[in-house]
Amino acid sequence: MGIQVAARSLGIGLLIAATVSPAQSRIGTHAVSTARLGQVLFCLQHDTLFRVEPPRFDKHGFRVRYVFGRLSDDGEDGDDVLHMIVYGPREETATLFEPWLRTENHIHEVVVTNMITTLKREHGRLVVDEIPGGVATARRIERALPVVARQPAVTIRNADVRAGAVWCN
Repeated sequence: MGIQVAARSLGIGLLIAATVSPAQSRIGTHAVSTARLGQVLFCLQHDTLFRVEPPRFDKHGFRVRYVFGRLSDDGEDGDDVLHMIVYGPREETATLFEPWLRTENHIHEVVVTNMITTLKREHGRLVVDEIPGGVATARRIERALPVVARQPAVTIRNADVRAGAVWCN
């Protein structure tokens, strides 16, 4: 009986492994520290080019969900992209930011991009409110949004939102 259960468990494990694509297996494997997330939020708050501040969850800080790295193998994103949803109060609204996190010669850089998408809650889930770009961008974000939204929420306190040793670009 024990061998059959073990064989059945192994078969189920193999079936699950076979149904997960390589891109799915990499999602969420690159952790970003709270300090680094605070640096990203600092850069977003002090960005002078795009002027879209991240929403606050409450007066004490921010709530974010993120995936760092590729979401797909189609070349639409890179290994250094942080797909980060920053939530407003009660998670009713949010903004998706996709800055690049780069480190060269021990210098940490946050590159703020114009890929900023506002989101709103409809029927219990986040949907796109405003989106930059065209149809291809909209489709990419619609595919990425549920993946990022399923990640665990991280709370970043106001005290953790500081420049530290990062270059905002």
